[in-house]
Formats: sequence, structure tokens, C-alpha cells
Amino acid sequence: MFFIASTSEEGAELRKTNGTSNGTTLVKDIYPGVKSSTIDGLTILNSTLYFFANDGVRGQQLWKSDGTADATVRVTNFLKGNLMGLTTVQNQLYFLTESAEYTWEVWKSDGTAQGTIPVKKGIPGWNTPYSFLAVGNLFFFTLQPYGDNNTKVWRSDGTDAGTFPVIANIDGNGAGNTAGHGGTSILTQYIVYKDELYFVVRSSSLFGYDQSVGIIKTNGTVAGTVPVKGLHPGGMRLIEYADVALLNDKLYFSFYEEDYNRVFIWECDGTSNGTRLVYDQSSSVYFAPSTLSSTDSELLFTTAGANGTTALVKLNPITGQVSKLRETAEAITKPFIPTPRDATFICKGEGNTFLINAQISDGTKAPYISKKIWLSNGTAGGTIEINDVGSESYSKPLAFNDYFITAAQGNEVGIELYKADVKKQTVELIKNINSSKYGKIYSYLGLASLNDRVFFSVSDSTLGVELWQSNGKIDETGIVKDINPGVGSSYPNSFSGNPLTLSGKLLFSANDLDHGTELWSSDGTEEGTTLVKDIVVGTGSSSPDNFRVAGNTMFFSCWDQNYHESLWKTDGTANGTQKLKELGQNEYNVDLYITQSTTINSMLLFEVEAAGGDLWKSDGTESGTDKIKDFYNINQLITVGSNAYFTTLSGYLGQYQLWKSDGTEAGTILVKENMGDADKTPQLLGEANGKLVFIMETADYGRELWISDGTDAGTVLLNDIYTGTQSAFTQNTISFIRNGNYIYFVADDGTTGLELWRTDGTIANTKLVKDIYPGSQSSIPDNFSVVNDKIYFSAFTPEYGVELWKSDGSTSGTVLVADIKPGSGHSNPSTINGTSNDVFFIADTDDSGRQLWHMNKTVTGTEDGFKDNFVLLYPNPGQGELTVRLTSSYFSGPVGITVFNSSGLVMQQSAITGAKGQEYTLDLQKCPAGMYLIKIAGAKGSVTKKVIKL
Repeated sequence: MFFIASTSEEGAELRKTNGTSNGTTLVKDIYPGVKSSTIDGLTILNSTLYFFANDGVRGQQLWKSDGTADATVRVTNFLKGNLMGLTTVQNQLYFLTESAEYTWEVWKSDGTAQGTIPVKKGIPGWNTPYSFLAVGNLFFFTLQPYGDNNTKVWRSDGTDAGTFPVIANIDGNGAGNTAGHGGTSILTQYIVYKDELYFVVRSSSLFGYDQSVGIIKTNGTVAGTVPVKGLHPGGMRLIEYADVALLNDKLYFSFYEEDYNRVFIWECDGTSNGTRLVYDQSSSVYFAPSTLSSTDSELLFTTAGANGTTALVKLNPITGQVSKLRETAEAITKPFIPTPRDATFICKGEGNTFLINAQISDGTKAPYISKKIWLSNGTAGGTIEINDVGSESYSKPLAFNDYFITAAQGNEVGIELYKADVKKQTVELIKNINSSKYGKIYSYLGLASLNDRVFFSVSDSTLGVELWQSNGKIDETGIVKDINPGVGSSYPNSFSGNPLTLSGKLLFSANDLDHGTELWSSDGTEEGTTLVKDIVVGTGSSSPDNFRVAGNTMFFSCWDQNYHESLWKTDGTANGTQKLKELGQNEYNVDLYITQSTTINSMLLFEVEAAGGDLWKSDGTESGTDKIKDFYNINQLITVGSNAYFTTLSGYLGQYQLWKSDGTEAGTILVKENMGDADKTPQLLGEANGKLVFIMETADYGRELWISDGTDAGTVLLNDIYTGTQSAFTQNTISFIRNGNYIYFVADDGTTGLELWRTDGTIANTKLVKDIYPGSQSSIPDNFSVVNDKIYFSAFTPEYGVELWKSDGSTSGTVLVADIKPGSGHSNPSTINGTSNDVFFIADTDDSGRQLWHMNKTVTGTEDGFKDNFVLLYPNPGQGELTVRLTSSYFSGPVGITVFNSSGLVMQQSAITGAKGQEYTLDLQKCPAGMYLIKIAGAKGSVTKKVIKL
């Protein structure tokens, strides 16, 4: 059985199981490291697994696997846009791609690159296609036509002429939520029966207004797409849940009306006369509906139980007899908005065995909808609740061999893979796939650097999520202030993950409970961590956001006392925290809000959005805060010199344009038109020698590097890195950073894979920095940060996995900092920042989970020859265990022992009470072989010694 599971080391990737712990393994880490390959559409063709996946190089493509890593390979490298609906139809694969905004294509494949070809292009449709089905040699799917709230059912025989809708625009019955879709346009209950496709629609023209919800069947032709029978008055009475099942060569369509707490079931033999109501029950109170299943002779579903409960029942559709198996839930409050998660899911296995994910609470008794696993053999005595695991993941179980495999919430292991055996009446853990210990560091603040310290958010079981700081020493790393005292959390937050400092203080939002979420500042001390201003007085929250510093002023947006979004400024004091302007509402009375901002000189430029995007400015005064110009939308607002650059669509289904603005209406100028439609979004990278560097896709060059001097004529291709029409960049947002006059970025030249490049805006100096993973494979550099003129980032190699690297811009100066998780495992370093002496980052190890690390850049060798004899280290060289012996009273008292690798990365820290003659054992067995520096620091001074681990 193949499935997708996530770990803190590999992200969500393809795995397989034979139902045993040893047989549950990773197939392949397709996108190396913690990022996920976004696998979708698992299907089988000729004993081979096919699916969509993104390896971080070519975006979403067609892949295949036989269950081994070596044979898990990318089939295509040329597909673009959204891919969905991978379906096996006889000896072909079919799927859809979104070739442009609101434009779809049907493709087919024989499982090879050359056999993957488009069938029909230019199909207009909005929202997401759904219900991908195989009926004989036909591929069916459902799509809303562009500009219409109704739906069409399409079929394809693999030819352009044979790909067309079988029915005109038609409405759904409101039960689309059960398929994971919203809105009344969704058609439901697709099922193949006697070589025809059946489904339920709402159409007064087909069935009449009184019974407008009914069954349609199709043989794949327009003429053969006909109504069977109207079942329900859908004009004012929509269905919240619906399902269909096949039993004894007849179809059964179940419906649930939430307004009437009613479940009813129709039987159908494919004819109007053979379609009859076999069950109909309403209740005065809400009960949890379910999907529809069956034993060999009876239907299985939930209905109203006694005293407001939900009951699991069987129905004999021939005799009409109903028998209750068990009551699965106490009284449940009716949900305000029904979702698929509210329903009880019933999965049928071999024989009359069932696994039931039963809803047992509704959020009034728990923080979210709660479910439990029930096992049943179709009898009352054989229907039991499993109390030691829940089913909070809502993944659908799968019948496998003579048992079920399901994702479930286990005690102390989280959501993992379980085996459910109805005969044994047991549910047991197959494997704790994600066994890593998760760290306590939260990403709300990123890592904020202030003076010689970094600040970050930490979740502690006794203190909640609060503000912490570190200078790189364990005994000086700790909480700054318990802003929301006790176990409550203040959730220190910068929202952007890029916290800002002003006048020597960190500015952030936090909630101390008494004042709601408001603006706070901290100088790194408890007494210096204070509320700046209670903007919404009392326990209400202003929720500051969109922080941006210009000179000695920080701009931010927040809710004001009237609960409308406003622009504010602050100098870090209460008196200097002032409202500039309330943004107001648009013509539809929708509140305007700020989405992004940048600064030019001391002026703030920002986007204000409701239904579209407008460009605004502020000079820090109320009169100087106003709209500059209306736009359809605004993307990637960045500063280059004395101008802000951004892209915008020319209109609905229009082309991207490049604009620049100096903050005035007259100086807001169109630079370049026709830069691609909505699925070819340009990406602005930043300034290099006074010019804008950006990525744009064209038919002639693919997606490549461009440059602009702010004029149409001066907007030109900078470098065709992947020569020809192939693209150097994926359509995903690439990682990049500016350092000095250079922009560092990730590109593929067709030979070296996705690797580290840099440019200063000239052709001559647009070059590959280093092929970190030699050959055509990709190291996929990511998580860039600049610390003391060096670029730090994560990168992948087969030897070391995803680890921390640094670069000075030269090939020889681009090196691995440390193999933090030894071997091919990933430490996945991220959130990198630094002070004058240290580089801080977050990384994974098996022993500690995801925690804060630091590298001391000043540690390069021994510090004092006179003190060298005060400490003995032996054996040196050694295999891993090292004895530290203090030979002098110089190190009496508190002593810190720190182990650095040759790059200055802190590998271990410990503290002892030193005395002359004392010995201490250091365990370096888990450190890779190499040279290490051991620093022994006491009250009088320190000494650093080199050791070699063999």
C-alpha cells in the first residue's frame, strides 16, 4: 500500500507499507529535506504507480514508481501549471492541466515522456475541476464553464473531437461539501452502473420545480445523457450531505437535509419506474450524518438515535426493516456551516467488516470536531468503540488484505499509521513514522537580531509561548518576560517573520490578556519589555501587522477602536504612536486593508486592497497619507533606488505589466506591457547597480533573467541561462537574496541542475557560483541569509543531506559549514540570523529535535599558550570519548565547556563546577570525524584546544 506521510526531516513524501513496522518505509525523498514534494493523484497503470510530484527543480510533473527509490523517477519535465485528476482509463492515464488562468487542457499518457501528449486545449472554466472518473474507454470530469455558476460534465476518448461536454450547464443540489467542494453548483454521487455514469443534479427544466433534484445517467453521448427521475424539491431545500452505494445490482442514493435533521434514501434500477423511496426519517434534534455503505444484503448508515444521539443502523431495502447496531455519539450541536469533516465515514473491508470514523463531538466539548474509530462486523454485538486512539486526521481508511489501515491520533505519538482488525477487535500502531522530538521554537518572530543577542518565540509547558533571547551561551539563554503570566501565551509575533528594531528596541505584537493583542517593545530585559500603546482600549485587540521602518519611524497597520483597519506610525513610545488614517471602505462597503509595503527614502508606499489593489503613500502625516493610483492588483512591491517597482495584471484575464512609482501620481509610470498572463507571474528579485533584476517567461526564452532601467527600451533579457526555450527557473517562487552589489539566486542552466548563481546586473558577472551537487542533479539552495557579508543557506547533497552552507561569492569560498545530522540525514537548517560574533539558526538532530544552534566565528585556534597546560585533553586523536582534566586551580568554580567544529559551529555545550584535578568526559561519538575546538571558560579566563576525532 502506498501513502503519503510527513516527518520533520523529509516533509510529506511517498511511503509504502505491507502492514508491518519493518515493511513501512520511505520510498524516496523526492524533494530533499523538510520541504514536501506535494504528491497527488496516486493511481496504478500496468502494475506501476503513477502520481504528480514536485522535486523542487521542474515543479509539478508526472512521476512513476515500482516502490523502490531507484525506480521512482520523473516521467516528464515539460508540464506546466496546475495538474490534477490523474486517472487510469484502460491502458492510458488522463489528467488536466491549467494552461492559463481559467483555461484547462486534457492530456493523456502511456506512462512515457514521449507518450504524454495534449488531447484538447483551450477549455474555459473557473474554480477547480473535480469528479475524475473512468467509464469504459472514456475519461469523465466536471468543470464550471467560465462566467457561469453552473457545471458541465465532460468526457474524452483521447481525441480532440471526442472531448466534449455531454450535458449543458447544470446546477448542483448543495451537497458538494461531501466531495470537499463548496457551493451549490457541485454535482454529486457519481457512480458507474451497467456501463453508464450516474450522478445527481438540480434542474427544474429536466425534473420540474417540485422535484428539481434528481438522477441523471449518461452513456458518454449527448443524446444518451438523460434524466432518470426527480427526487427532491431543490428550489428552497438544499441537501447538505449525499452519497451513493451499489447493493444487489441496484443503486442507493442517500441524502441528508440539515434544516430538517432528515436522512432519506432512494433505490434506483436505472429507470424512472424502478426508482423508489426506501427510507425517510426526520428528527427534532441534529445527528451526525454518514456516508453510505452496505453488508451483503443491507445498507449501513447513521440516523437519529434515542435522546438526541446518533445511531449506526442497518436497513433491509426489500423489507424496510431497520435494526440498530450501536449509538455512536451523544447529543451534538448542529454545526453553523456543514463541512465534510462533520460526516461519519464508513469504510467496508473484506466480508462484512467495517471501520467507522464516527463523529462524537462538535467543538463545544472539544476545540474541534472530534471523532473515534469504531469497528464492526455488521452485528450489534460485533460493533465496538476503540478508546485508545482517535481519528482526528480525517484521512479515509483503506481496506488492505483482511484488515484496515488508517491514520489515527495515538497516545503520545501524534497522528500515525494504524492497523485495525475487526476479527481481533484491535487497533494497533504499525509504525511511529515521525518519531522526531519536535523542538519548542515557534516561527512567529523568526530570529530577531539586536546587539549581541537573538530573540525568538518559544513554547514552554509552564510558561506558554513567550519571548526568549540568547547570546549563544546556554546559561544565558532564556525567557525575556512572561508577558501573559502562567501557562497562557502572549504569542510574540512579527507576522512577516522579519522582526524590526527601532532605537535599540525590538518591536512586535503580543497579547497579555488584559490588553488584547497590541504593540510591544523590548530592550532584552524583563523590565524593558513593555506595552507601547493599548490602541483598542481594554481586552480588545488592534492586532498590529505590516511593520515597516523608514528612518526613525515604524509604520504599521492595525484595527482601530471602530474596528476598521488604519495606518499608524510609532517611534517606540506611547506619545509617538499615532493614527495616520483610517482606510475606510470600498463602494461595496467592504473594509479596505493593507497587504504589502515598501519604503523609498522616508516615504511608505503600500497596497490597499478590498476587491482590487490600489497604490497608496504616506510621508508620516495624515495629510500626506493618500491613494496614488487605482490598479487591478499589485504584486511584489519592492524598492530600487528612489522608485518602487511592482507588477500588476492589466485587468481580468489580462497580461502582467511592470510599473514604477516615485510616490507621486505623475511619477507612477508604466514601464513594460505584455509580460505574460496570470499563470506566468514575473518575479522581482531586487536591485543590482541601480537596476531592477527580475524573472520573466517568454515563448522565445522560457523563464529567464531580465533587467530594467525603468524604461521600456531598457527592459531587456539579461541572460538566457538555460539556452533556448527551456526555463532556468521554475514557476514556483525561487529563493534569492541581495548582498552588496550582487543578487544571489537559484537557477538551472540545463547542465548543473538548480544551483547557486549571482549577478550584479551585467552579462559578464551573471555566473554560477558553485555546482554544489556536481552534475545535472540539484542541491536546491534555500533559506538564504546574510551575516557579516557572507551568504548562509541550506543545500542538499547525497553525502550530507540538507545541511548548512556558506559562501563568499567564490567557488572555493562556497563550503559546507557542518554535517549537523551526520551522514545523509537532513538537519534542515532555517531561520538563519546573526550577531557580530555568532551565526544563529534552527536545525534538527535525532537527539534534540528542532532547536536553536549557533556558530561562533571568532573561534579559530588556541588563545593563550601560558594557560594551555592548565587543561589536558586525552586521548587526542581519539575515537569519540574524550577526557578533560583540569590541572590548575585557575579553573576553580563555574566552568563552561563548549565543543566547536572547524567552522566555529557549536556542537555541544555543558557546565561543571571546576576544581584542580577534576576530570570530565566529553562524548563526541556522534560527531563526524574531523578537527574540533574545545573551549574551557571560567571566571578568570578561557583556553581553547584542538582535538582530532578519528
